[in-house]
Amino acid sequence: MDWFVIQAYSGYEVKVKAALEEKIQLEGLGDKFGEILVPTEQIVELKSGTKKTTERKFFPGYVLIQMELEDDTWQLVKQTPRVSGFVGGTKEKPLPISEDDVALPQASSPLLLYKRGDNDYGPTWGNSRGAAAAATAGSCGSVQFDNNTNLTSFSQFVVVNVNNNSLLPLELIAFDAKRVDPRNIALNWTIAAKQLVQNFEIEVMYTGQASFSSLASVAHLTGAANKTDYNYSHPNSQLEVSYYRLKLIGLDGKLSYSPIRAVENTLAAFTESSVQVYPSPVNKRLHVVLPKYLENQKVGLKIVDLQGKTIWSKEQQTNASGLVEISDVAQLNPAVYILVVQTAGQRICRKFIKN
Repeated sequence: MDWFVIQAYSGYEVKVKAALEEKIQLEGLGDKFGEILVPTEQIVELKSGTKKTTERKFFPGYVLIQMELEDDTWQLVKQTPRVSGFVGGTKEKPLPISEDDVALPQASSPLLLYKRGDNDYGPTWGNSRGAAAAATAGSCGSVQFDNNTNLTSFSQFVVVNVNNNSLLPLELIAFDAKRVDPRNIALNWTIAAKQLVQNFEIEVMYTGQASFSSLASVAHLTGAANKTDYNYSHPNSQLEVSYYRLKLIGLDGKLSYSPIRAVENTLAAFTESSVQVYPSPVNKRLHVVLPKYLENQKVGLKIVDLQGKTIWSKEQQTNASGLVEISDVAQLNPAVYILVVQTAGQRICRKFIKN
């Protein structure tokens, strides 16, 4: 059996693990699956003088699974709720990871700890790197590990990357997706400075879709200190939930993904009270005012009588205020009618009177 990484919705890793275990048992595929892991670590915090132990996930948004990759096992994982897919390879053929990658993270870490000799304030460092420059003598001795990056330390300890560069592995500090208005979503993320990243790809998936698609590519900013902030605005007036994630492309070509963020359009409620129809009674022109997020959008309009017979039907575009005018009501006979407004799979009905 091989180990694979699957991406789950952030915060649902444990539920995904439980759902997978239940489905494997129900399908009788236990002989094709091994362990399912949500890597965690114990964190001891001191609060109000009391030690408190909490559990934290190593890789939020990811689950490790040991399995034989066959059509039935692949389908079982892909069809599990809150699983967006495998990490690595292609959609049809995911690639396994090595046993070393599943082992303790520090086993493959390029970071090593160096210590200055006891009571030593000069350039003497235990097994120090050949690239280290001479330290300034004195109690505040500093050693520079790479003249190109100006990485220095005044401490008795220092952590150094032992690869052929002085960049740290990618650390995504934060990633957030938030609706700022009914028609736009703001994406913001922060990474630590001097990262092994080439660029970011923003991916999106809408309700009803089975996989993510590329939305935009954002180049990595260089030369920033401490951390780098990024932002991207996505025009999105979807009424249902939209899902976002970042694909981080390293300088070595390796890919990693952020946790998934789900955004609802609670600001764009399309209800009967959000549609205004006036005047009523009407003689020549019927005005229909729709929610602001539908401004400059095409909507379907239909007028039916009380027996349900369609009298008039047309697709019209709203103006910059979300207003649309129906002049054809002048041809209707005096009666009570129902106006049907359709958009994005939703329908609202409003009565009006024709004089």
